[in-house]
Amino acid sequence: MLPFIRSPYFQAVLEGFSNGMVTFNNTWNAYAVNEAACSILGLSSESCMGKGPEEIFNGVALWEEFLEYLRLTEFSDPCSYPLHTRFDRHDGAVLFLTLNKSMLLDGGKVFGILVEISDVTHIHMQHQREKQILEERNRLQHERVESLNKLSLAIAHQIRNPLMAIGGFAGLLRKRLNGDSVAGSYLESILDSSRRLEDVVKSVTAYTSLRLGQRKTMSIQDIVDEACKTVSHRLPHLAGDIHWSREIEPWQAQMDPAFMVRALTELLANSAEALSDSWDIHIATRQDNGLQSLEITDSGKGIPPDDLPYVFDPFFTTKAVGVGMGLPLAERIVKEHGGRIHITSQPGDGTRVHISLSAPAPGRPHVLATPTCAP
Repeated sequence: MLPFIRSPYFQAVLEGFSNGMVTFNNTWNAYAVNEAACSILGLSSESCMGKGPEEIFNGVALWEEFLEYLRLTEFSDPCSYPLHTRFDRHDGAVLFLTLNKSMLLDGGKVFGILVEISDVTHIHMQHQREKQILEERNRLQHERVESLNKLSLAIAHQIRNPLMAIGGFAGLLRKRLNGDSVAGSYLESILDSSRRLEDVVKSVTAYTSLRLGQRKTMSIQDIVDEACKTVSHRLPHLAGDIHWSREIEPWQAQMDPAFMVRALTELLANSAEALSDSWDIHIATRQDNGLQSLEITDSGKGIPPDDLPYVFDPFFTTKAVGVGMGLPLAERIVKEHGGRIHITSQPGDGTRVHISLSAPAPGRPHVLATPTCAP
């Protein structure tokens, strides 16, 4: 086998590979290298012959890992898996390489090792560019959201002051009318419109200034109980008709309790206001495969397919009187907790709201699997 390895035919075979190829004997001296390897490493074939890995691969960033990968003290191990590393070439070029090793066997005995070198710099740079593009998009999106929040707060502030004056003076005029029913109806319309605008201003302020407070370890059972009580106080004319059913699998999570209760209150109130003939609302919580979930299912009239894509858009509402900020606020609170919210619905078949959160880690270190090879 050794005469064949040293033959021109074997060298021609090595040159046929597009990747770099370097072969070492069992004393770790290089005895064959192709031009692709010389081009990648920035060396000549003459300077490689008879040299060891520490000279040929001088510039590998993960040097200790590279030596472990070659298993200099365990030459008989035939296992091979790729090693990805940065390579600082002597001429200043920075490359990213993937190395693969193969044991050379003759009659079941190891007489050398073949190291294959793949230059994956272009792939690495492409990934870096894609990462930078995504980071820039996220930055611009964050700046855009912050700008819109500041603009919304500024507009809400500018509207609030004249709105209070309109409502206040209209109320004073109504008290002085002395039974003028026509003028009184006009002023009542002004007061009603001003109250609706006040609701819009309050909703915009609540949405744009939302900042989670200190998170606490909370039981989902307590959050659900508090939200149901809040809905009953908020909608007393409906509270006696609603049939609540629960399927609670207890779990705990780090939450801002006030905001999470508010999110569930908005969702439950939305379900309650959609009920008509049947007054059933079912709440279920589960924890499975690292996910914590909560589902709210109602037996209401459902959401038309044309409206479903817009239910989380601010100010979108199908109610005769409504601001349309309840669901957007609930969605934002869930996202601020690192969760997701999804709504499915069919007209006449009710609506289902699904909230998912990541379950906390069990508190034990994560151990990476060590590559193994078949015997």
